[in-house]
Amino acid sequence: MKVVPDSNLIVALVISLPYSQAASEKMRQQWQQEKTDILVPFLWSYEIVSTLRKAVAIGNISSEDAAANLQDILCLNLR
Repeated sequence: MKVVPDSNLIVALVISLPYSQAASEKMRQQWQQEKTDILVPFLWSYEIVSTLRKAVAIGNISSEDAAANLQDILCLNLR
């Protein structure tokens, strides 16, 4: 199976959002067990950075946390 998740779903893995637990369960359990190919569009990394910058701007996370979260996201097995 192949999926193309929205960038907000991926960000929910590293930032506490109302749907973070559901996102984590879906990605880490179901998709890993099924060996799902997780595909992302070319501009996806820009969307991730934009979402993290917004979280910093509104005070949800620090800029240091955003940088660490970005590294965590980029280490996911996404193509």
